[in-house]
Amino acid sequence: VPPPAQSVSAAPSSEIIEFSWLKNSHGLIAYPLGSDATAARMLKDILAYASWLSDPAGKQVSGRYTSGDFRWPQLVDSGGNPLRALRAFLDKHFAAQPARVLVTADVAPMLDKWLVELVNETSLAVVELPALQDGIGDPASKKQIWQMMRSAR
Repeated sequence: VPPPAQSVSAAPSSEIIEFSWLKNSHGLIAYPLGSDATAARMLKDILAYASWLSDPAGKQVSGRYTSGDFRWPQLVDSGGNPLRALRAFLDKHFAAQPARVLVTADVAPMLDKWLVELVNETSLAVVELPALQDGIGDPASKKQIWQMMRSAR
């Protein structure tokens, strides 16, 4: 008799998940640790646009940003997988409201399989952005990002 199938959430993981994040009232961007100031300015522009998409009248748009780093596991010998930690992280930041989570292509491979499960159980909208090193600051990249975000509404 074959063993019962396990869901992604039950499967243990030996992965390490690390990313920096930048957040405002309407969204959060996950991007690589150690990104430079140019990337940080562009990420703030992206979040401002996400806010505008969520609230075109600007009634609930705040210029406040918070940032930090996410690391899993916290302890080297931790077992399990990061789903619970990611769920708690997103609940902390967007407890009672729908959220737009933007993930750069350099961080997406770490998060994709976990975000799929979280999207299925929440009101998250996930958009994958180009990698930061792929000219994210140039006008053509900005235009591409704006179009991706607009179509993901």
